[in-house]
Amino acid sequence: HSRFVLHQHALAQLSGENPVEEFELKIVKQMLDTDYVVISDNLKSNKCLKKLTINGAIRDMGVSSILESLTSNDKLTSFSFIESHMDESCVRAVANFLKSNTSFKSFRLKNNNLGESVATILAEAFASNKTLVSLELGRNELGDAGVRAIADSLVDHPSVQVLDLSHNKIGDEGMVAISRLLASSTHLKVLGLGDNIITDVGIESFATALRSNNTLTSCELGENSLMDTGTSMLCQALVENTTLVTLSLWSNSLGEIGARHIADLLKRNTVMKALDLGGNMIGDDGVISLADVLHTNQSLKILELWENNIAERGVMGIARMLQNNKRLDTIDLRKNTVSDTAAKALAEAIASNSYTKLHRVIGVDLSPYVEVMGVPPSVVPQRDEKADERRAHRHNSIDNKAILEHLRHKPKSKLENAVSVAAPQISAEA
Repeated sequence: HSRFVLHQHALAQLSGENPVEEFELKIVKQMLDTDYVVISDNLKSNKCLKKLTINGAIRDMGVSSILESLTSNDKLTSFSFIESHMDESCVRAVANFLKSNTSFKSFRLKNNNLGESVATILAEAFASNKTLVSLELGRNELGDAGVRAIADSLVDHPSVQVLDLSHNKIGDEGMVAISRLLASSTHLKVLGLGDNIITDVGIESFATALRSNNTLTSCELGENSLMDTGTSMLCQALVENTTLVTLSLWSNSLGEIGARHIADLLKRNTVMKALDLGGNMIGDDGVISLADVLHTNQSLKILELWENNIAERGVMGIARMLQNNKRLDTIDLRKNTVSDTAAKALAEAIASNSYTKLHRVIGVDLSPYVEVMGVPPSVVPQRDEKADERRAHRHNSIDNKAILEHLRHKPKSKLENAVSVAAPQISAEA
């Protein structure tokens, strides 16, 4: 992977004896039209380039030169423009290129703040290109009208499986258009709608579409304006839907009642594998309702509950659940109030469950209980940097994987026998 900074080494990587298959063109402010000509000549000589990313503000001359150099490249499958600040003429040039290209599978146009007016231009190109599999269009200020044009253009598309429309000021009208697409799609698998302004009104049409859809596997609805009514409609639809396995509802307004709707869903849904409910003020009662059904749930692997106003009573409810749960792999409790007593109860519960699959408790440091549990201090891991990077927009995490691995396979200690975290078993369907 290469970054272009106008020096010979980068150009040699692009067009030398062993040309790269992936290249990132990092635009610098002082670039001249002649620089784009040099870049284009090197791009033209590269016959194996598969992935090209243009990062930074690019001028009309740069867009036209680069696109012209790629017309004979039939290997290019991924093309990205990041923060390129293109005007309408540049967008038209890109759209025309998309219409004529038959090798593209992935197209990213992110952080360009294009607005609603150019969406129709792009929509026509998307409808014409029959090879696209992934479209990432986040942070482009598309609005309801722009999203409607794009969604309508994809209704009969034969191949698009990934559609990211996050951070685009989509409201309920735009959500209706997306719902029409979802209802008719036979290919769409991943849908990103995070950080928009969708309310319970828009969710109603979306829930109706979900009932009949049998392709969508992942949906991002974080940071919208869902409340308990919208959550109820969504959960009722997901009782009937059997394909969605990943659902993100972080930073909405679910509250305790919304958590109860999710709990009711988990009683009857047997396919859900990952839920992100962070930042929803679920509270102790809400998390206990979730924990109660997870005693016997056989599908959920990842549960994110960060920043939910959960205190000791709620964490103790989770601890009781962890004595019995046989499926959870990761639970995220960052930015809640976990007392030493509650943390110890979590450790005891994990140690007492010989069938647990738990590998990560994020946001609760279990290291103080390593010695008393008979686990050598050397197993305490360093911070999981990859996990931090994935969650950079939130908060740092503590990965207890090694500790949990030891707790899972060791005999009960005197401490485990002394501390009781027993609870009545609650019957629930998987």
